[in-house]
Amino acid sequence: MATDANAADATTDTLSQLTQLTLADWLWAAGLIVGAVLLAIAARRVVQRLLSNASNPYVGTLLGRLAAFVVFSIGFVYALSRVGVSIAPLLGIFGLFGLALAFAFQDILENFIAGILMSIRKPFESGDQVTTVGFSGVVEDINLRTIDLRTFAGERVFIPNAMVWKEPIVNHTLLGIRRTTIDIGIGYQSDLEVATTTIVEAASSVEGVSPDPGPEAFVHAFGDSGIDIAVRFWHQPAISDEWRVRDSVAKAVKAALDQAGIEIPFPQRVVHLNRTEDA
Repeated sequence: MATDANAADATTDTLSQLTQLTLADWLWAAGLIVGAVLLAIAARRVVQRLLSNASNPYVGTLLGRLAAFVVFSIGFVYALSRVGVSIAPLLGIFGLFGLALAFAFQDILENFIAGILMSIRKPFESGDQVTTVGFSGVVEDINLRTIDLRTFAGERVFIPNAMVWKEPIVNHTLLGIRRTTIDIGIGYQSDLEVATTTIVEAASSVEGVSPDPGPEAFVHAFGDSGIDIAVRFWHQPAISDEWRVRDSVAKAVKAALDQAGIEIPFPQRVVHLNRTEDA
């Protein structure tokens, strides 16, 4: 209660000081405020020009407006102080008001700051295919509140910037090329050198498989029913290219192994029966 009373008294004193200003004081303050407005406009244009090449066009506009507001606020406070008005009580009231707004709009401010940071760091741009916060899809829009993602199932997801900023971001298309691995099992009686050579040649013949770096095949595990070989190949980064090339490589490898007489074994289990004779 005492704080509210002090704030009310301070506001009353400030209003009393304003009523005591002469015409010359008002003209002088008006001139300073006009100058602050002109400086604010100049600051906004400078910030927008400096950020004109940002990936998000809204960043320059918003930060320009923020800079203009800060410059004008400083000029307004300076104008009041030059004509002898005590601004300390007003600053205290504005500070309390701003603190209340900060608590009330904490989530909005958090997303706003995260949007600015991502616009500066540029982990992705519109059109990139990304995975983040458990969602995968194409980035449709980047604003200062959400990331708009179109999933590969044709759904639109709006993810808050703060969540994206705090979580890992996988950009599938940033580097322009991706690698896929397919595990293939062959029989234990197979010649491993012939098998790996056959697999590499089959993968190399598929349209969409990068010749440089070219496909590779490595023996990497001894399974229950056969020997596992990993075939790795590079292709264009889009998810659609991954599925198309992966399908073609699997079909080509299967046909090549069949032609070479190399068996792709079925899962097998050996069962031993312990038979006892009836007494």
